[in-house]
Amino acid sequence: SFVMIAAGIGIVLGGALSLIAALDPDDAHQGLHAVGGIVQVIVGVLLLRHLHWGLAIIGLLIGLSWMIQGIAALAAGILGVTRSRLWAVLFGAIGFIGAFIIMMVLKSFNLHLTPIERLTRA
Repeated sequence: SFVMIAAGIGIVLGGALSLIAALDPDDAHQGLHAVGGIVQVIVGVLLLRHLHWGLAIIGLLIGLSWMIQGIAALAAGILGVTRSRLWAVLFGAIGFIGAFIIMMVLKSFNLHLTPIERLTRA
């Protein structure tokens, strides 16, 4: 479908830009840009190669990003690195719960990514 192809191309391009940003010697986050870029390129290529995985991959990306944002916001709120601790903890909890719900919905669809499962077993 057109949407999955567009999403795959967008993810690959975003990963390429992250890899380019990792080449900047003045950037303090070169490693993070490199790792994020590599993951984005791999996910984008998988999405372009296996269009039927589209829903699962996009749902997984959304769920993982919400989970990471939730954990980061919870940590910031609990450690007091933000001005409004209450809002940070609330945002973190909502993000983490939302990620958990998305992951459970994906699991209930019984979406099996058998080629990925075969790759991870090897």
